[in-house]
Amino acid sequence: MTTINERQIKCPFCSNILNIVEVTSFSVAEKDSDFFPHYLGANPMPILVETCPNCKFTEYTANFEDIISDREREKIGRVLKKMKYNPEITPAEKYKNLALCNIARERSSIEIGDCYLKSAWCDRLDENREDEIRALRKAVNYFEIGLKSNEISGTEELVVRYLAGEIYRRIDDNEKALSYWQDLQNELALIEKKDSWLTSWVEAGLKKLKD
Repeated sequence: MTTINERQIKCPFCSNILNIVEVTSFSVAEKDSDFFPHYLGANPMPILVETCPNCKFTEYTANFEDIISDREREKIGRVLKKMKYNPEITPAEKYKNLALCNIARERSSIEIGDCYLKSAWCDRLDENREDEIRALRKAVNYFEIGLKSNEISGTEELVVRYLAGEIYRRIDDNEKALSYWQDLQNELALIEKKDSWLTSWVEAGLKKLKD
């Protein structure tokens, strides 16, 4: 079940007071092949991230009031001036705003890619296929930057490589999907201690490409 709580928070950028609905707990029943979660109860994704209606600063609700350094403030300010906001802002747009704020804050490419992936999930919920594909393209672009920069290692790196392949499959670039998954399958075969679920998901992805 998804449970929520209403409270006030203070924007760390402009000091505006926001009345928000905060998620206090949720349960995931299952996940799609790109990790899109299906929840038991209401989907909390739309309220896991918040955009300040006054200045457009965006952050996950749980971290919204974290302190912003002076260096970050200057860069965030330049980005916020270019961002759009309206009272009808969609969850997908909030996650895109979060990606832009994270770029300004020089957070990892993997973290930025994750924001665009979540934006794509929200577009999927709204059955907005065109915007979903655009968001998926941005997500995989940042994932690949992170992989080339060695931002992650170990199991996390293997999972992101799987995910890159799945995103390429979803945007109909089967050649790149096949390349990611074949390389990953060969590498997993050589690892003694590996996550069996990842091997299974890679095999299932390769089967989808053949069907």
